Amino acid sequence: MKCLKKLSINTVSVTSLFTGGESPFSTRAFFDIIKYGSGKGISVNFTTNATLVKENTNELLGSGLEIVAFSLPDILMFTPEIRHNIEHFITCRNSSRKPDSPKTYINAALMERNFDTVEKVLSVSKELGVDAINFERSYPWRPEYTEKEETIFKKITDAAEKTDCKVVVPLPHTLPCRLFNTTLFMRWNGDITPCCYRPDHVLGNIMKDDFDDIISKREKFWKNMATDQVCTSCGI
Repeated sequence: MKCLKKLSINTVSVTSLFTGGESPFSTRAFFDIIKYGSGKGISVNFTTNATLVKENTNELLGSGLEIVAFSLPDILMFTPEIRHNIEHFITCRNSSRKPDSPKTYINAALMERNFDTVEKVLSVSKELGVDAINFERSYPWRPEYTEKEETIFKKITDAAEKTDCKVVVPLPHTLPCRLFNTTLFMRWNGDITPCCYRPDHVLGNIMKDDFDDIISKREKFWKNMATDQVCTSCGI
């Protein structure tokens, strides 16, 4: 919480807050962060594998959360328990005083093992009643995937039209990427890194270092992004 407050003081505009990671429900601070962000007019988004969603549904619905994304990297991981948890959350949301909030999404990271299951993902998502399905490139995104992606994306949009599902497919990759251009990634301890895929590259700590120095190091990273080994292997 202290890190978030310090960040909001130093930045010109914080419009969105994305939360996730391992077992965020295990700490009371998780809900405090959501309420603090939403209270400041920040769009707070949360990504989860839905394992612990059922027992935390009421607090999530009352927290001011704007978006919940259920991560589904592989349809084989969609167990009856996970399905039940998501259905429970959506049923409770639909019967609440704000049936349109938070918005619910399925996040599907495209990878070789699930290229042929996109229709099934859409079918399951339709049954669940989520608001949309967001398909994204996985990391690393290999050159051979780039050669196939036009066909894969068309399969997604064709299936979405048949099932009347709202989908989002990845935009063309750019360097610097949209993720870097539109977000500032901060770890739980206040470390600022270029993005979630570069936790090894610490630009500074929001609690200890001068914010202008952090931004200066970030700009330096931006200038060298085209030769960075991780960035050049990323398709986000």
